[in-house]
Amino acid sequence: MSLARLGLTAALAGLIALPTAADAAPTAAQTAVICQARAGCSIAKTLDAGKPLSVVQASVAGCTEDWLIEGNSPPRALLKRCKDGGTITVGPNRLMHRHAGGSDVAWERTVTYSLSPWRALSERGCSYRKGGTANGTATDIDYGSLVIRSVDKDSTAPGKAGCPTWPPGFSATPDSGLRGGYDVAAPILDKEAVGTKVAIGDCVPAMTTAGVNGFITRGGPAAADKAAEIRIVSESTSTLLVQVYDPQGDRTSRVEVWFPTGADLSRIGIALAGAESAPSEKKDILPSVERWQATDANGRAVTVMRLSWANQQTLFSGMAIAYSQNEAGKPVRVVANTGIVNDRPAYLPKMVSFADAMITPAVGVCRVRDGRLMRAD
Repeated sequence: MSLARLGLTAALAGLIALPTAADAAPTAAQTAVICQARAGCSIAKTLDAGKPLSVVQASVAGCTEDWLIEGNSPPRALLKRCKDGGTITVGPNRLMHRHAGGSDVAWERTVTYSLSPWRALSERGCSYRKGGTANGTATDIDYGSLVIRSVDKDSTAPGKAGCPTWPPGFSATPDSGLRGGYDVAAPILDKEAVGTKVAIGDCVPAMTTAGVNGFITRGGPAAADKAAEIRIVSESTSTLLVQVYDPQGDRTSRVEVWFPTGADLSRIGIALAGAESAPSEKKDILPSVERWQATDANGRAVTVMRLSWANQQTLFSGMAIAYSQNEAGKPVRVVANTGIVNDRPAYLPKMVSFADAMITPAVGVCRVRDGRLMRAD
């Protein structure tokens, strides 16, 4: 759904050791389970993953299959890698799968898994347009928290196309010529959740006016007891579900969204209270707005909005999202998912679809439970 998803590279230094041969090849019984009487199946190598774990690589019909052996348990299939299927590196209870490709757009992607239990832990990678001016976006995903961060090369700064080096410290401007941002998650949702009046539970992490998962672009961070929490779910490339918990309770506090329209940016703002529908004469720019009150997973009153644009590709190229926390009708602080310079976003973070992750078991799955979107993976 985005170039950030098309490519993601990684160098999780120190986490994964180089593969070494395991102490013992699989037994005849284990080999029989792996090969399943398939003609031409053979065991290529066995990699030590820290006792009692090992990863067996089987060659079958021109593809490589990776299988986990855990003690005396039956072998379990992990990955199947055929032509251009990438490479793996194995270490203590870890498997790192690196995949790369592209023609006009080059991309790299590395997913790190826990072997036991088998699940994706994180992803790091990048994409860039070949032969262009300075461009390239690196993305980091923590599958435990679903926090998605990215750094993007400033195309107006000197430099070449290529993968940005992930900075030692993450910020809105982590290094010269780089802009940082928090990307918007597009979870795998129940069909019953899309277009209905649900609340957002632990489906996605919160951006807060204390500066968590966002950048304070105006004022100072709020104290813990005054911090607003904003949760954002992308239902599609034209629809956002936005939930706000704000202990300040100022009805004029507002959510703001910047998005590309032609060669420029458009900006809309929706207050927590007021008219529920934006004017209709600018349907390509102004979304329809549906607003309702709900209770979050902590039992607190929240305002939920569904912003829907007529243009189905409105958010495809990215979006900057901010929340202005007001007191007595005046903004005292603003938090955004990227830096704001001269009242414009420095960068438009992308939407990252977990349906496009092609990871088994699936990550970023949210189901409706007690009227709220809750993690189910």
